[in-house]
Order: sequence, then structure tokens, then C-alpha cells
Amino acid sequence: MEKIPFNKKYITGKEKEFLYDLLLNTNLEAEKKYSKMAEKLLSELFGYKNVFLTHSSTAALEIIALALEVNKEDEIIMPSYTYVSTAGAFVLQNAIPVFADTENEVPLISASSVNKLINKKTKAIVPVHYGGLMCNMDRINNLAKKSGLYVVEDAAHALGSYYKGKPAGSLGHFGIISFHDTKNIFAGKGGALIVNDESFLSKVGKIYFNGTNRQDYLDGKTTAYEWVEKGSSFEISEFNAAVLCAQLLNYKEINALRTKIWNKYHSELSCLKNDILLPLNNVENSHNSHIFYIVAKNNEEKKSFINFMNKNGIDCRFHFQALHKSQYYKKYRKIQLKQTEKFSDCLVRLPIFPKMNEKMQDFVIEKVKEFYSSASSNSSASR
Repeated sequence: MEKIPFNKKYITGKEKEFLYDLLLNTNLEAEKKYSKMAEKLLSELFGYKNVFLTHSSTAALEIIALALEVNKEDEIIMPSYTYVSTAGAFVLQNAIPVFADTENEVPLISASSVNKLINKKTKAIVPVHYGGLMCNMDRINNLAKKSGLYVVEDAAHALGSYYKGKPAGSLGHFGIISFHDTKNIFAGKGGALIVNDESFLSKVGKIYFNGTNRQDYLDGKTTAYEWVEKGSSFEISEFNAAVLCAQLLNYKEINALRTKIWNKYHSELSCLKNDILLPLNNVENSHNSHIFYIVAKNNEEKKSFINFMNKNGIDCRFHFQALHKSQYYKKYRKIQLKQTEKFSDCLVRLPIFPKMNEKMQDFVIEKVKEFYSSASSNSSASR
């Protein structure tokens, strides 16, 4: 059996064609042909309005922090179990990240935990749809509305996931998506900001275009544009946009392949429910099969499992280290988040990619079962 990678990019064939077109026709960078095409595809596939393509999802979060004018007086509630960019974008504007715990059974922010943290300094809540699994947006939006807070959906993992029929990224005041190299739909580097609260459109447009009123110029509202706002260079490269278009044109095929693999993992490994925690398959909400994970009983078991799988040529990986335990955050506060720490210490991601064939997946499943069969035997013998 060949070594099974953790992830492998799905190349549609259009990437090379679009990039060659871009190289041959030098004015396409200025015309933004592929950025416009990608925005149109995102609208057609997912119903998004007001999409700003960015050079990363981190950039999208940084735009939001500027648009909300957060400062050192503001607290932003978010999960600790997330990538550092979720917090870092707001910290750059001197706001304080406040970490909520996760739910017991799934690594998603707990609305009950959020509720306990809201105070007069709170400005926004940032739910993160981990692995494409959807947070309880009804409860989060109700808490935000009750306290006059903004909701920023970090849907970096979640393009193609839905909450009660609504696409991830469309349920808050803002949404962000990642097209990083490891995502289901990738651009190499890239992201998107979705502005659902249209009262922010003008401000976001100025921030996005280096703090200028360039959008007014493009719309014919002024004969020139000038510096009017804080901002920076946040636009996606046209080369990355070209790759993104090739991927989006094949979105349905890519999604179907990943979903088939995810479902098989869930079905075949359900027999180990007494040994490991599996992702919840919520019938009310659909996810995009971005990550398939298992949660071991403790950190030592996680390390042993990863080592066992690697020895068998299977690349399995742990994931986020809890931000509240980081060296940087400890200068703010020292807290404990029991459920978050469980996922940080014990979660392992299994290989999943569109071209993962049945033989590969069967071998992964076989080795997961073998490890836990051996672990159960050893546990029984030690009693």
C-alpha cells in the first residue's frame, strides 16, 4: 500500500488553462476578469451577495475589525479552539479576545458559554464553523440581538455548509471564507469577505481599496479617487482568482466526492463509539465534509494513535492548540476551558481528499479499528 497523504489537491485541468490565459493577456490583471468570474460563481452557487475577494481569510477578518472600529475598550467573544487569525485580526486593533468554551460533543462554540461572557464591553461574537460543522446560529444571533452585538461568522472551513438551508457565511453581519491550499475549494492563497449588513458596504469598500473611494470612481460617481479612510491592500491576486474559478466550476463534483468519503468513515467507524468520539451528523444542517476527525480518550492515546497510523503509512494529524493556553494570551488572562482542552488534547484528523480511492480508505478504516481493538485488549488484560 502506497503512503496515504493527509490531503491532496484536486486539480480540475482548468487551472492551467486560466493561468496561461492570464499570462498571455497582460491586461487581464487590471480588468479583474477572474475575480469577477469567481464572485459571480460564488453568487450563483451559494447565493452570496456583496462578496469581496481577499488575499486570505485573515485579511477578510482584518477588514471587519477595521469596519467595526474595534479598540482597546472592546471585547470580542470567540472560541479558543480556532486558528490564531480569528483572534489576531481583532488584537491588531487592540481589542481583547474573550474565549468561550465549546459544546460537549462537538468542537463548536457553546452559546451557553457565550451568554456567561457577555458584558458592557462586548462588541461582537465570532462563531467558527469547525470542519464545516455549523454552530447553533439561532442561539448566537438571538444573544447578539438581545445585547446589541455584531456577529462575525468565521466560515473559513465551511464553504458549502448550510444551517437550516442558509449557506455558511450568510447568517451574521459578516462572513468570511478561506480558499487556502488545504481547503475543499482552494486558490493557493485567498479568501472572501461577505457583507450581509449592507449599512457597512460603503465603509468596507473604502477599507478594501487601500482606504480610498476608488469604488465611487469605478461606479462613475467621481472623476478621481483619494484617501478617505483607514485601509490596506486586501484584494486577491488575479492569479489566485484564476485557480479559484477553475475550482468553483467543479464545486459540485468535488463536494460529492468528499461527502461520499466522509459518510463512509462515519458509517464504518460508528462501531467504535464506545472508544472514540465522532463528528455529529446533524440532519437539520448539512456540512461540506471538510474534516473527518476522531477524538481519543486522552492525549497519550492520541499520540499513540498518530504514531501507529504513521508507522502504517497513513498521515493523520492533530489540529488547533487551544489559544487560551498560548504564551501570548496568558498576558491577558489565565482561564480553563474543559471541553476546549479535550478537543485540543485529543482530536485527530483522518486523511480525506476527493481522489482518495476505496482501497486507500478501507486501509485507513482497517488500521483505526486495529488500533482500538488492540487498545481494548490491552485495557482488558490490565484489569
